[in-house]
Amino acid sequence: MKTLIIEKDLPSSLTITIIPSPQSKTPQNILLLLHGLGDNHNPFATLARQMQLPETLAIAILAPSPLPAMFAPGGPGPHNHWCDDVLFDPSPSGPPVELDAGFGRARGMLVDELVGRGLRGECGVREREVMWFGFGQGGMAALDAAVAVEVAAAEKEKGGGGDADTSASGNAEMGGVITIGGPLSSSTFHYFHASEVRRSGKRCRTPVLICGGNRESAVTSEKVNRLKEVFESVEVVKWDRKGDGMMKSREEMMPIMRFLGKRLRSRAGMPEGGVEV
Repeated sequence: MKTLIIEKDLPSSLTITIIPSPQSKTPQNILLLLHGLGDNHNPFATLARQMQLPETLAIAILAPSPLPAMFAPGGPGPHNHWCDDVLFDPSPSGPPVELDAGFGRARGMLVDELVGRGLRGECGVREREVMWFGFGQGGMAALDAAVAVEVAAAEKEKGGGGDADTSASGNAEMGGVITIGGPLSSSTFHYFHASEVRRSGKRCRTPVLICGGNRESAVTSEKVNRLKEVFESVEVVKWDRKGDGMMKSREEMMPIMRFLGKRLRSRAGMPEGGVEV
């Protein structure tokens, strides 16, 4: 990984904010933050600064598509979304826009452009060094991207183009996915089941932490079971509250920090050239 990653290293088509590693230390990890439906990347850049994760460079990313004004919430914009289309949801209990309307465009932006061309191609970042944090629809996009990275690696391996970053099973394991109230989308589920990973009888190796409220939550037992069909390691945290908003207390934040603590790489206290994994 490059000692210093700046915006010009990444595709100019992306709207991002880079938060350097604390204490200007050389990063060993990249945390990619994806906002929810109708939001933008600025609050997530603030979150990354507050988290102060050691040896971790964070990138907050703006979703590719503006939300139509009639559906946009109040507050400062832009108000963007991650899906291929905007579909009206008539359900009185949910948002006015369907959260799962295909993630093909976001997949191309996140996997091909950001991870492939930018982080890996220009900066020498390996898949295992990349973690995802997403809220709501952003969490769904993060899960989709993690699946797509492993599917691409498996297909490359089958075609004889595997490399050192590709595991022996043909899967490029990433650092992990943390999704707040964002389950696996139906489109991602079907994409995985048509993939080389599924045909080989395997699941994705990237570990997942999914969090949500214990009432009126998108993180249902059915959605968790679907997630476990696709990923080998799925940890579920149910907060004692209604709904799937962002973390509101130290108690709610602790499972996320534990997950990060297990998955973030570090050189602290290691001999020169060594990395703790």
